[in-house]
Amino acid sequence: MLEQRVVLAVEVRRFKCASAGCPRRTFAESIHALAGRHQRRTQSQARALHALGHALGGEAAARLANVLGLRTSADTVLRELRRAPERKRKPRPRVVGIDDWAIARGHQYGTIIVDLERREPIEVFAGREGTAVAAWMRAHPSIEIVARDRAGAYSEAVDIALPAATQVSDRWHLLCNLRDNVERLLCRLGPQLRQAAQKVEVGGVTLGRQWELSRNSLWSWQRLSDQRRASRVELYERVMALHAQGGTMKGIGQELSIDHRTVRNFITAGTFPERAPRARGPTPLDPYLSYIEERIAQGCRFPELIWQELKQRGLYEGTGVNPFLYWMSA
Repeated sequence: MLEQRVVLAVEVRRFKCASAGCPRRTFAESIHALAGRHQRRTQSQARALHALGHALGGEAAARLANVLGLRTSADTVLRELRRAPERKRKPRPRVVGIDDWAIARGHQYGTIIVDLERREPIEVFAGREGTAVAAWMRAHPSIEIVARDRAGAYSEAVDIALPAATQVSDRWHLLCNLRDNVERLLCRLGPQLRQAAQKVEVGGVTLGRQWELSRNSLWSWQRLSDQRRASRVELYERVMALHAQGGTMKGIGQELSIDHRTVRNFITAGTFPERAPRARGPTPLDPYLSYIEERIAQGCRFPELIWQELKQRGLYEGTGVNPFLYWMSA
């Protein structure tokens, strides 16, 4: 039934006013219980679109409505929401969260305010200026706690409008800022961490044949990584030298034949930006990591021996020793 299009043909009576002074000579019979004036949908369909729009928003509600057989668009859903009478007054907000969101990233932003106790948005408006936020805060003096990011605009707006309100940093921004700073620190200290790892000595008796890895030897991929890093350091130093001489980002990029965004990243980094290491994906050795670490702690330095022991424990025969050697050197 939902795929079938239904058209209601309604005939209404038209009456003629007997009063000669009546400005409306004729008038039609009211069918407000079925549909409003000048409407192309019934009241029940309008209520259904209003419920979908309030629950899902414009685009998502329009997609679901089309599946249910209610042919409509996102703009029509939003018009139904604006046309509907105001709902029952809700309790005044006490704990709110405020953040910005991108209408067009890099060009236009908006502000969203959420009631954290009821967990639903209560206000969305264009712009993220402190004056608009302060005006909204003044209109809601019941607010006691404001959760926000570390941007200064919202902090100043709350201080001006509600000086007695408590401001806290929300959990998401705290964890995000912590993660970004730790990643930056680890990338910047990459060479020092590698040097420190090479100085670690594992004590204990070596089982099986004596086999010691030379601390000064590097794998080919490690030598290639160091060479590429040295080239990037040299390029970074040239970019910073030209920037100190007054060169523009575009001019430096053209002179060194690199993209101007790379120049911008170098200049804004403050120090040489280390590349983040690639995340290690799953390997067939993952179920046996605890056993491998136990054997290494016992002093075994013979990968082929541990590999044979893992095969006896059920390691897949197609797993060669080369990836195992690579794992032990990491």
